[in-house]
Amino acid sequence: MGGSVPFDRAVEYYDRTRALPPEAHQQVIDIVVAELEGRGPVLEIGVGTGRVGLDLVRAGIPVVGLDVSFPMLQRLVENAGGEVLLPVVQGDATALPYADAAFGAAVASHVLHLVPDYRGALTELARVVRPGGPLLVSRGSPPRPLGDLVEVAWDVIGGHTLPGAATIEQVDAAASDLGLPVRELEPVTARGRRRPRDVIGMAERRQWGWSWELSDEQVAAMVDAMTRAAVQRWGSVDELVDDEQVVDWHVYDVPR
Repeated sequence: MGGSVPFDRAVEYYDRTRALPPEAHQQVIDIVVAELEGRGPVLEIGVGTGRVGLDLVRAGIPVVGLDVSFPMLQRLVENAGGEVLLPVVQGDATALPYADAAFGAAVASHVLHLVPDYRGALTELARVVRPGGPLLVSRGSPPRPLGDLVEVAWDVIGGHTLPGAATIEQVDAAASDLGLPVRELEPVTARGRRRPRDVIGMAERRQWGWSWELSDEQVAAMVDAMTRAAVQRWGSVDELVDDEQVVDWHVYDVPR
């Protein structure tokens, strides 16, 4: 089984293309902080550019970050204004360089779809989090209705090519197999307005990890199909569309 997918090539556009509207982002941070307060040090795997971790630290949560991509960790330091707001380590989530029960909790935001052995990653997280501590996982999903264009793209290439967990339900099943009970935090709905062209452009520029290994012909076919679908549905690729994304966190509590 291959290792976790590094996001080195996404570093220049990741923050711009994955950001939530500020109000929704703050709601997400507040919900996560409420779950993590008072638990001691928290490990975030796939910490990336610090999209979540930096604001957790600013809210008083002591975070340690781990990511397989060194360029993403470099960008995290840049995003922190050159300060070391949280210690970071380059490493893989399936072989954590930490002792048993070293942390009070762990966070995995939009990362387990990039980890082929996501069951192994959950096993490792349960090992390094002390009994009674929570593992917070957000799988992430495309906004709707513009995310329907991603489904069109996948149809063209014969299905998604995600190496890890395609849905949060797959992560739930893996957690249950490990004896980790599942609970859900309050979901946050992020609303905004975008043009179909924005989503089609992400496909054209290969800005999703699952598209990096596609041929030029496959990308061109996706763009063509997405464009035709957008025009049929909204009349134009430049029509502003009300779009929304639900951000939900599933929590797996390490048994005492």
